[in-house]
Amino acid sequence: MSNRIVSNSTFAVNSDLEQVVEVSGAVNITTTNALNVDLDSVNGSSISLGQTTKSASLPVALASDTGTLAVSTTNANNSGSEGNLSNAQVVISGDFSTEVDVRAARNITILGSTSDTSMNPIDIHLLVSSGGTKIKTNFQIYPDMNGYFYEKLENIAVNYIQLEYNVAATVTATALFN
Repeated sequence: MSNRIVSNSTFAVNSDLEQVVEVSGAVNITTTNALNVDLDSVNGSSISLGQTTKSASLPVALASDTGTLAVSTTNANNSGSEGNLSNAQVVISGDFSTEVDVRAARNITILGSTSDTSMNPIDIHLLVSSGGTKIKTNFQIYPDMNGYFYEKLENIAVNYIQLEYNVAATVTATALFN
């Protein structure tokens, strides 16, 4: 028995005797084989593995059942400096701590303790030059009911820092900066 092909103008057949059909619109494709796809670009932007900038990277969504992810850093050292503002200094209202040179810093953390447990504020002053005019900031540190205090100033550019105490107390305060 021979194969017989019937063709008319509505059915086009190529030289391999395959019917040529024009398809418009979305076509669903199902396969049982894995597809290997190499992506060179997304939305017209070239991509490659190992991007180091956010603008050149692709967002990634992790499944909710991913579990714990290991995180590592290449610079785990937390380097910085410390300056003594007050070391068990007995103060009265209007007294200042010693000044601390923070010229090399952009982030400053002030922490310490006071015998004043009434939560009175401690004022932060900045100085352009050592021994120069004190500039009172809008930042105040409020110790907790046990007299402990902590304040973090981020991304600031100052030369020297000093604290002004508003009540009689014994204060120990340190400035950590990097």
